[in-house]
Amino acid sequence: MRYRLRPGRPLDSEFRNLYRSLNETLALALLMACREPERGVHQARRSCKEVRALLRLFGGDASHQRFYRSLAAGLSGQRDAVVMVKTWQGLVNEIADLQGSEFVPVTRFLSTPEGVAEARPGDQSLYLELAQSAEAQCARGPGCGIPNGLSALERVYRRARKAWHKACDSGDREDFHDFRKRSKDLYYSLRFLKPLLPKPSQRLVGQLKKLTEVQGLANDVAVLEEHLSAHADQIRLTQVGWRCLNRVLANKEQALQAKAFRLAKPILAVRPCQFTGRLNLPV
Repeated sequence: MRYRLRPGRPLDSEFRNLYRSLNETLALALLMACREPERGVHQARRSCKEVRALLRLFGGDASHQRFYRSLAAGLSGQRDAVVMVKTWQGLVNEIADLQGSEFVPVTRFLSTPEGVAEARPGDQSLYLELAQSAEAQCARGPGCGIPNGLSALERVYRRARKAWHKACDSGDREDFHDFRKRSKDLYYSLRFLKPLLPKPSQRLVGQLKKLTEVQGLANDVAVLEEHLSAHADQIRLTQVGWRCLNRVLANKEQALQAKAFRLAKPILAVRPCQFTGRLNLPV
């Protein structure tokens, strides 16, 4: 179980305990991946994001960020393979336009080795090696101190707010992806601090969780669309079929993005100092 910050304790030692706990969770997830690749990889990638968010909140040298970013990137192929199949199956079940026999080639393609990135034969050794690296990183320590006041949390919030505005204005997929990453940083930051928050402020954690879940669904559709487009020559669809498929995927992604923007507005509409002020955080 992940360590939780305890009110009234020195924040420096609490932070280091949390950092150690997250690394232990990461190592255990990588060991789990040897037996259950899908579950273990998912949990390991999430742990990497949590540690990176913790380091952004409390500072830290760039080498730590590079380590966790590289580790997560090495696991992204298998994660995307699983998610693309699930996303496609969900869309077919939800949208009648995709239930015709003309889209069977897409389902067939995603069920082949060429359609998704399969786990390599040496993955078990890779997971063991990465688990050892995570344990070694834990022994090194976070390599940072504790910031003064709420300046770090304001910085995390400011970046999320800026990314929200940019994604709203541009409608660009990459900007939305950055908005999603910055929202996750804010979500994890507040989840770390949740035990220190008064109950009215704790509701923000749930609101941010819902926001990031919707953003994740939009990203899954985008990953699927990019993958299918890149392998169009291997999927035997008619021109009419491709037009229908592209329209359905674009509409679904845009609808999810619009929902994410609506969910973000009550959270990110205020200035950073107002946001941290209303939290009543005793740090």
